[in-house]
Amino acid sequence: MFHLDGIQRLKELELSRHRVFLRVDLDVPEDEPLSSDVHPKVQAIVPTLKYLLEREARVLIGAHRTPPPNTDASTLSLEPFAAQLAALLNIEVYLPDDFNGPMSRRLIADLREDRVLVYENLLQSPEEAGGDENFSRKLAEGVEVYVSEGLFGATVYPSLTSLPRFCRERVMGFHLERELRAANKLSRNLAEPSVIYLSGSFKRHAELLGLVLRPKLRICAGGLLAATLLKAKNVAIGETRFEEDQLGEARAWLERAERAGVRVELPVDARVRHDDPDGVPLAKLRTERTWVDIGPETERNFIAQLKGLRSALVLEGLDHDDGTPDRRGVTRRSPLPSSAPRLGTRALLNATADAGAFSVLCDGPGLRPEALLDAEQLARIGFVSTAGQGFVDALCGRLLSATEALRSR
Repeated sequence: MFHLDGIQRLKELELSRHRVFLRVDLDVPEDEPLSSDVHPKVQAIVPTLKYLLEREARVLIGAHRTPPPNTDASTLSLEPFAAQLAALLNIEVYLPDDFNGPMSRRLIADLREDRVLVYENLLQSPEEAGGDENFSRKLAEGVEVYVSEGLFGATVYPSLTSLPRFCRERVMGFHLERELRAANKLSRNLAEPSVIYLSGSFKRHAELLGLVLRPKLRICAGGLLAATLLKAKNVAIGETRFEEDQLGEARAWLERAERAGVRVELPVDARVRHDDPDGVPLAKLRTERTWVDIGPETERNFIAQLKGLRSALVLEGLDHDDGTPDRRGVTRRSPLPSSAPRLGTRALLNATADAGAFSVLCDGPGLRPEALLDAEQLARIGFVSTAGQGFVDALCGRLLSATEALRSR
């Protein structure tokens, strides 16, 4: 549980003509396509930004995009997001290439209710990337209010943890508050019958998997996680990739789950093509084949777990991650874009929307709820998180340094 005591809400402040630094989460991987559609992370900050502009606040927006390992951030621009904000809100968006330099200061002086300034990717500054607190002092010059609009989890950069201290007021935005309240509600509900659907890496989810060893919980695993757990149970999975270095931990977790009375549902059939309506029983999966999605019988088994539950958490799409090498070193990439419907994931989300339980979907490249559900179904989902690992961090009770920096001392 995350306690909100001591953290101000946006509506508690007088903002008229105040200079506001709005720190947002636009951390999108380099290989994620940025189309003309409004990105969910941009959509998430719109209510807070509109609220600020309606009160004639002078808004400066800061965000970062993390480069791949052993590369710098110079090629990761925030320009696509600035363009989306400009079109969505019909405002003028400045994107200077300096941080608190002559150009930025000139543009800041020209801000009004229909103009905002978006700093270029903050990680392009060596000071931000290196954790230099002086960078935050520069960004804070003339800023009266700091608004955090992202659940950054364990991420620590000066603009997240130091900059709030240099501003007279620091508050959480509307979407951040919803993220925290959803995480708290889900955490309480996990004491009652609930289900968690997840895929991805066993190693990455190890802490969450340890947290959910409760007798009323059901775990449905797909993708790489399912492959690793099935291999740990000595089930044949063809050439499907799994985490060989995690097999020992996976076996130990399965034993703990059994002792705790946790129901763990794993695939019994799989699709070898994304557009294949039929599945292949795992027992008949040829040695040389690789699965890409759960099969229809597994869909029915997973959906059946929703009956009579208090809550449901869907962390990722249930198709197998096929953008990395398999055990033979062959990299397969799906011909479908990341937002395209996956048969297994679509069926699960449809059932989740209709289940009546409090549900949280974690938006990400492999799970785009707005592409898989219609507006009526989306309205029946309890909350769509854009925080990714940050939401999991909050659910696991980890220290959220960026959010703690908002707390009054």
